[in-house]
Amino acid sequence: MSEEHLALVRNLPCAVCGQAPPSDPHHLMSVGARGMSVRSTDRWAVPLCREHHIAVERVRASGEKQWFMTFNIDVVRLAEGLWSARLNEEQMHRIMTAHFELAHPGRVK
Repeated sequence: MSEEHLALVRNLPCAVCGQAPPSDPHHLMSVGARGMSVRSTDRWAVPLCREHHIAVERVRASGEKQWFMTFNIDVVRLAEGLWSARLNEEQMHRIMTAHFELAHPGRVK
């Protein structure tokens, strides 16, 4: 676990709507090693506004990837990119900008 990484994830915009920080770090439920009531590691954290965080938690692990795909988001790729840039806030913001442009072509954020 990396509190430093989570602090930077909180400073990123929502991966779904682009709402300005602070964001909730959503730990992917459908990847990584997990147990009963144990969240995945911080490697699998992506930023979500409170509204979208609540919404994805409702679909649970079995529907999580599909839920993100309805927004044209490859959430595993996004989480991997953010983790690869961990502790580099500038790079993490660039990853989020590129992600948003892929998910929402032609929409300026």
